[in-house]
Amino acid sequence: MVLLLRSHADSGAVWWRMSWAHPVMMAYGIFPPFIFGFLLTTFPAWLNEPVIEPVRALPVALLISFGGLLCYGGMATADWVLLMGLVLILAGWLLAAGLLGQVLFRTRRAVGLVDRRHAWAAGAGILGGAGGLLSVVLWMLTQRPFWLELARVAGVWFFLLPVFMTVSHRMIPFFSSRVLKDYVVVRPYTLLWVMLAGSVGHGLLTLWHVTPLIGDAPLFACAAYLSWQWRWWRSFSVSLLAVLHMGFLWLVCGMALFVWQDMGRWFAWPDIGLAPLHALTLGFFFSMLMGMVSRVSLGHSGRPLHLARTDYALFWMMQAVALTRVLADCLPGPGVARQDVYGLAAGVWLLVLVVWGVRFMPMYWQVRVDGKSG
Repeated sequence: MVLLLRSHADSGAVWWRMSWAHPVMMAYGIFPPFIFGFLLTTFPAWLNEPVIEPVRALPVALLISFGGLLCYGGMATADWVLLMGLVLILAGWLLAAGLLGQVLFRTRRAVGLVDRRHAWAAGAGILGGAGGLLSVVLWMLTQRPFWLELARVAGVWFFLLPVFMTVSHRMIPFFSSRVLKDYVVVRPYTLLWVMLAGSVGHGLLTLWHVTPLIGDAPLFACAAYLSWQWRWWRSFSVSLLAVLHMGFLWLVCGMALFVWQDMGRWFAWPDIGLAPLHALTLGFFFSMLMGMVSRVSLGHSGRPLHLARTDYALFWMMQAVALTRVLADCLPGPGVARQDVYGLAAGVWLLVLVVWGVRFMPMYWQVRVDGKSG
């Protein structure tokens, strides 16, 4: 076994790390703190169980946060630092999975009907992500390309997409019914299972180097049907709800692009590169993240569930970033010109996240404005 623990100081080694660390850290470094923070709060609520004490969740936050800092430091310094960071993130990940599993399995002894289906689906996504993160560690230890390929595929198709689709299926119709008059909740579980199977199927077929149309087409059809049944156009009367519906529409667009790309391989249609993937990551994942985190932050800080104009504008700036990044791959043009567009999109994306974080982070160390505990 080859131990890939080099300490290169030259710029070539730094760029080598960043070339593969970009998709890895996007999947396993940026999203997990938000996902675990959300699920460690909502799992007990979904399953009618006591809340998870903060002292038990604190090690998860410390391990994942410190591990993430080591990873980013390791990209600029040495492989062994990066590896240690990944190991710490994995430790925090498994600890969080254990806490969520305890809540989930306690409901088996509960009296009465408790719907555990969303919890099981989200939990399976968390385990899929743990497997993908372990694959990164194995790749660094063995340098076998298969492990890195598995990590990249698992991060999106076995982890992020299943978790985000499950949360959307649970929360979007629920939130809509709370604020829209005469709203009919449509939440067929059969479609959720089809979408989850399509996501896993896409990942497996990609690993087998087979065109994943058989998984992408049903996933697209189910997502489009749900978005229509959830009446996304009615959400614009409530900005905090509109951001969730618009985020889910990116799933529909992303899967439509994947179907186009799948069929294009057969009919020699123009290549659209990473446009479908960025429709999912920048469009669906980040839009839903902004919407969910904004709502949770406002609610748990005792503030009205109303999105300020500035925050709503930040959300639409994120939509512009996602659209720009997608169109850059879809439209014809020289590669150099595309690189300029990529840089512009990345700069605006970073600006949006910084401003959004500055506006919402203080809510977590300030006392609740409604005077309640928490």
